[in-house]
Amino acid sequence: MGPYAPEELLACVIARLLARLPNEARHAAIGAASPIPAAGAFLHQQADPRFRVSLQQLRSHNPFTEGSRELFDLAGQGRIDVFFLGGAEIDGDANINLVNAGGKRF
Repeated sequence: MGPYAPEELLACVIARLLARLPNEARHAAIGAASPIPAAGAFLHQQADPRFRVSLQQLRSHNPFTEGSRELFDLAGQGRIDVFFLGGAEIDGDANINLVNAGGKRF
């Protein structure tokens, strides 16, 4: 391939796609099991400091005090432009779970 890992290439592709969104995306929310999209979003943030990244697994990058409820309120208001979810956050019945997994609360 090249002097980089496939995951690094994917992060770069995500950053480039975020830069090319039609309505100038301003906010991405990243789920707990999505490290590659998180890397891509932070890479895009380096090019555009106005771009906001909310990581659901880290309090330091999660401004929401009430967790997922505030996040989904923002999404319902159209204030989150991009949302990445990992497979661990979607159960076998296609339910999205951003509250806890394996007894660990996010």
